[in-house]
Amino acid sequence: MPRARKDPADDPALDAPAIPVATRSARRWLVQLLLPLALGAGLLGGVLWLGQYFTARLRDAGEHTIAFTDIECDSPPGMTRVEFLGEAQYLANLPDRLNALAPETRQQMFDALALHPWVARVRLLEFPSPGVVRADLEFRRPALSVPPNRVVDGEGVLLQANASARGLPRLRGKVRAPVSRAGQLWDDPNVVAATRVAALLRDAGFHPETPGEIGFVSGAIVLELGKTRILWGSAPGQESPGEARAAVKVQRLAAAGMLDATQWDVRPEGGMSRAPRD
Repeated sequence: MPRARKDPADDPALDAPAIPVATRSARRWLVQLLLPLALGAGLLGGVLWLGQYFTARLRDAGEHTIAFTDIECDSPPGMTRVEFLGEAQYLANLPDRLNALAPETRQQMFDALALHPWVARVRLLEFPSPGVVRADLEFRRPALSVPPNRVVDGEGVLLQANASARGLPRLRGKVRAPVSRAGQLWDDPNVVAATRVAALLRDAGFHPETPGEIGFVSGAIVLELGKTRILWGSAPGQESPGEARAAVKVQRLAAAGMLDATQWDVRPEGGMSRAPRD
């Protein structure tokens, strides 16, 4: 049976009014105008949100920072704790505050403390609680006064210019001016040898009424303690054959107690000898 032809008048799609070309252009123009504005508004909102987020993060991070000068520790002679830590911070070129949670902070603090001329060793650096840092430091001990007005420790390390020479034996004779800075070894063998002897006597509790002087005669170390002269000999660890070791010399002097106005020779291995002072 033949298929009936559909009357075009019966198609509703053909009844819909056509959209004018001008209207379609207006809609396209409106989209092109509003879309960038919407994207810009979204971007601005995102920037504002990120700003608030990072501001909060920075505020939270500030709660975990610590001032370098707040480190709990002892201070070297003649300095307050804040003065000492301020110098250590300056020498290490560190900022005023450090992030206590950052992994590199502990090493930065350790290195800054160890760099200070007064510090011989950093025994311990700990963070026992948030915002608290404690350091256990071993400071250098003055041992010898070197002319014209400097002080070295028992190893010959040059201390800062404000180190007190009170009560210290004085090195007699000319020495080379130090080319090193405070906290480094004084590059003169006589300074190093003399201060090691001075430190040995100090640590052994040998405290004569007068600090005296330490000098050299024909390359040998000689101690002048008031009216008493002590022929010490070679630098510790550099003894000649037949010469007593430094520890033995110290024991002999400690056993002698208060020395009189004579000359004592502690060099021979066989024992200390006494003679009138020339």
